[in-house]
Amino acid sequence: MKRITSIAVIVVSALFVGLAFCEPGEPTAYQRVHHHYEAIRQALLQETIEGIDVCASEIRKASEDVDSLDDSIEPEQKAVSKKVVADIHGAADRLARVTSLVEAREGFGILSEHLIRYQQLSSAGDSLAVYCSMVKKSWLQPQGEIGNPYVEPSMASCGEPLSK
Repeated sequence: MKRITSIAVIVVSALFVGLAFCEPGEPTAYQRVHHHYEAIRQALLQETIEGIDVCASEIRKASEDVDSLDDSIEPEQKAVSKKVVADIHGAADRLARVTSLVEAREGFGILSEHLIRYQQLSSAGDSLAVYCSMVKKSWLQPQGEIGNPYVEPSMASCGEPLSK
């Protein structure tokens, strides 16, 4: 029963996150990355790794074209952003191959570090960066209630927004 509930929550969450794609035109590469990133965070909140491989592979694909990920980065920051995007690509590749919840949370932490850095370099996204001092990890999430993907559900509200 828990597995069915987890899958249902992930599907509903992915549909909710997918509402961002209802804007006119094609979603940007960053929007595609963030869409799949949020679906991974939702899976981890439900303590499952189901679907993480697919979402991580989609992040990897979306990050392949470094120059199209976001055009708001200042020219002097382009070299740094290319390195960060390469790091996102590599972290997503590793995350696509995890076989346990522990590995998934560790891989998500690495991916999160790179996505937070990318968001700091660009004007892409308005996600909230959150830090949990208990596990010493950060993540991105939509504005609103804290949802810590690194801890058991009873501790999911553990975390403090980072200043922008």
